[in-house]
Amino acid sequence: MNKLLNIILSIVAFVVSIAIILMILLKLTNHSPTIEQIILTITSLIAVMVYRMKFQLGKFTEFMENTKDSITNLKDEIKEIKQEFKQLNNKIDNKFEKLEDKFNNIDKQLMLIEQRI
Repeated sequence: MNKLLNIILSIVAFVVSIAIILMILLKLTNHSPTIEQIILTITSLIAVMVYRMKFQLGKFTEFMENTKDSITNLKDEIKEIKQEFKQLNNKIDNKFEKLEDKFNNIDKQLMLIEQRI
């Protein structure tokens, strides 16, 4: 639908542009179109072009809003990942502390065995 409307507006702008050129050529050769008709046609072309630009700007604005939403979602996901990473680091640290305690105990026991021998 968006592409179709864009194509239709482009075709209308092209046709009105051709009409303006023909009207100016006719006016230069002292034929029928009046200045008011030429001005009205130029105004019509400007209106079509403004509407087309507004339509394209609307698509761009919608894209920007979607992008902002996506960035917000990504920020939230990054925060969650950071929290999970911190939790994993804490778990790993706890495991290493436990392993270190076990190694210390083993070292103490080995020292005791050495002393007895």
